Amino acid sequence: MAAALILMTVTVVTAVVGAATKGASRLEVTSSADRALRSEVACLRALSYCAASFPAVSSPVALDGLAAPDVVQDLFPHARPDCNTTTDYWVGAAETDEVPAGSFVTRREREGVLIIRVARFATGDDEPLPATAVAGWAVWDAAAPPAGSLLVRLSAVRGDRHRECRIVLRALPPALSHAGTCGVGGET
Repeated sequence: MAAALILMTVTVVTAVVGAATKGASRLEVTSSADRALRSEVACLRALSYCAASFPAVSSPVALDGLAAPDVVQDLFPHARPDCNTTTDYWVGAAETDEVPAGSFVTRREREGVLIIRVARFATGDDEPLPATAVAGWAVWDAAAPPAGSLLVRLSAVRGDRHRECRIVLRALPPALSHAGTCGVGGET
């Protein structure tokens, strides 16, 4: 009888410790996803909307591996399917539930968490521009961005945990900006 009582006690204690450890592990995964999202938002807000003049590059290869000087170059460098890569790509006509047409998707790893960024150019009223309005545009052509706002959905994925936030990044109105069309500041 005493052996059965000891065995039952050991089993219960083991189950409680196991559940607590699993709960702490899930909390850590969720916390790391939240930290990665906060870090990504802070980095994006620290960038100007678009540089006063884009870098003199002739192709997307020249941009590869360089730190983006502005939000537009970082989140939406082009709207050309022939320049897509497996981690950075423009979604033209094909629309899915997760990624609407006219979006640019980038995938980055931050602090062991996969960050998926879906950006769309938008009007001043935060209405997304249709894919046809941005098709063919590219930052390396040194053309001004198609719009003064970017709607951004950020998702952090680690294991089976998923966190998400949405931000709007805007150029300052021309009256407040000395940089002309592009403006400065990544305000939400």
